[in-house]
Amino acid sequence: LLTRMLMMYSSAQLGSDEARREEAKRREAASLHFVYRLVSRAAQALTLTLTLMRAMGAGARVDWRRLHKVALCELVCCRRAHGRVKEVLSALVGVKSNDGAGAGARGTTTIHTTLGLGLVDRIAESLAEECSSYFHNGDRYTYEGMKKLRVALSQGREHPERDGNVTEAVDLLNRAARFWTDPGAELKAACELLCAVRAHDAVVPIALAAAEAF
Repeated sequence: LLTRMLMMYSSAQLGSDEARREEAKRREAASLHFVYRLVSRAAQALTLTLTLMRAMGAGARVDWRRLHKVALCELVCCRRAHGRVKEVLSALVGVKSNDGAGAGARGTTTIHTTLGLGLVDRIAESLAEECSSYFHNGDRYTYEGMKKLRVALSQGREHPERDGNVTEAVDLLNRAARFWTDPGAELKAACELLCAVRAHDAVVPIALAAAEAF
């Protein structure tokens, strides 16, 4: 039915029957793809809400204030709402720098100290697998990289695995930086942790990688 309607609509602009059929098929495919994305994003928005509720039930502090009065349709279609979701998730898994004196690397580790790394890992894994529209590859790389830096920070300078953790973290953050859209949060948090583990030589390359996105 949709194909026939599109054929009738395009009959005035296209000459042959074959051309009209091809144009109708193209438009139908585009319409179906749009509907698929809309339904997929709506399903992920609902899953996101459930994931946040489960995290809160497990003891996580979810900043619901940032999502106050945000309707489901906005979670699905509004970029401004997507930005609010990103802020909530960044704070939830600890990939956002906290402002204030003395926050530094200590501020970015608060959630891991409070909840335990295993729970935060499960939250991040659930978000990456079930809510990829809101927590994409760049977010996962950022989380994994910062997690390795926190592990290195907790290890002694002579620990045999410390240098390996730092190297892996730098590689992950270099990959993540190309996805960053808010250097004021993600880049600052990464630099705080890199400086805390004395990986100062990695700061500039990661900052340059982040700049490539602009």
